[in-house]
Amino acid sequence: MQRARCYLIGETAVVLELEPPVTLASQKRIWRLAQRLVDMPNVVEAIPGMNNITVIYVILSRWRWMP
Repeated sequence: MQRARCYLIGETAVVLELEPPVTLASQKRIWRLAQRLVDMPNVVEAIPGMNNITVIYVILSRWRWMP
């Protein structure tokens, strides 16, 4: 199994990046994950890249306190 690293981009996005090598099998897993994530609550967008996926989400706790 490939190792992966995960890191935040600002407060509303996270990237999951697989270690090389880039394979069709790992890319297909990323595409499937993107398809599943778009149906999840709080996910705004799932953007598959080459051997990575960026997920943009909404932080609900922030909206509860806004006037």
